[in-house]
Amino acid sequence: MLQNRRGNPTTSSFQRPTNTAAATASQSVLKLVAQARSTGRLNLSNQSLTAVPDVLFTRADVRGADVSLDQGGGNWWEETDLTKLVIADNEIESIDERVAELGALTMIDAHNNKISTLPDLSALGNLTVLHLASNSLVSLPDSIWLLNLAELNISHNRITFLHIPPTSPAALSLAILDASNNQLSSLPLTSAPRLTKLMLKSNMLSGPLPLPPQGTTQPVGGVFTLTSPVVLPGLLQLDLRINRLTTLECPVTARNLKELLLQTNKLVLLSGALYLSAVGSLETLDVRENSLDALPKEIVDMGELKRLFVEGNLIRNPRRAVIEKGTAAMVQWMKERVVV
Repeated sequence: MLQNRRGNPTTSSFQRPTNTAAATASQSVLKLVAQARSTGRLNLSNQSLTAVPDVLFTRADVRGADVSLDQGGGNWWEETDLTKLVIADNEIESIDERVAELGALTMIDAHNNKISTLPDLSALGNLTVLHLASNSLVSLPDSIWLLNLAELNISHNRITFLHIPPTSPAALSLAILDASNNQLSSLPLTSAPRLTKLMLKSNMLSGPLPLPPQGTTQPVGGVFTLTSPVVLPGLLQLDLRINRLTTLECPVTARNLKELLLQTNKLVLLSGALYLSAVGSLETLDVRENSLDALPKEIVDMGELKRLFVEGNLIRNPRRAVIEKGTAAMVQWMKERVVV
């Protein structure tokens, strides 16, 4: 049996309800809770909730809901464990700490609420998907990195600093991290062997691509330095659009990268280990709306390149007519001018 941080036993199932809490939940919520007995999935989105309903955690009687609880025999709360909880599109300001007692949860979707703080969810050993987009978060608790998350979406918050400890369970398990539309000034990780998608659009990344120092959880003097190379072997998509980057100089390699999105930065040159390591694998390169004055010469070596976007730069050659013909025309133009 799981135990929470206070050492008390937890449960992996719905809690059996009682009469007192039923009055605090609407009839529609009670009906949804009752129906969830057969699926293990509870969708409470768009219910005008200001908190996670007590009916999930107390012994409230839901038999007053307009749904039969006796079909199929047995008690509904004994039939299935709650594995998916959706509380999106409500007015919730905090997630009840008792959610950590629902130990069978594999997914929590709480996007588009008013959540500003998170409880300790580290007891949720089965949780792999956590959606917290469009809330009011300014930071995340360290305990979140104790989860074996495969997907974390914290986009559209106000988070200013994020560093995933390189040996934490989350760093070892994350496949998708979406931290777009925050206030980050450095990359959030130094190690993530399973990461396939990293989305950092619309943050405050500036200058050379900045990284947090290894072994720390806070920036030192506002300066981010890293001496050891960062290898992201599984990374397929990196979205750095709408930042303030001037170069990609950083000790990061991503040899299997297929999609590099750099639109709307301040790049004057494409260089650095991150870019050069991906030359052989890139299929999409988007450098629109930067300050480049020439096509990247490396495109002649990009055998997998299918989509190249360069509009909105300072490029004079080739002429616009060539650029408008698309990727193949630009690559051919460059090949004709490369000195072997």
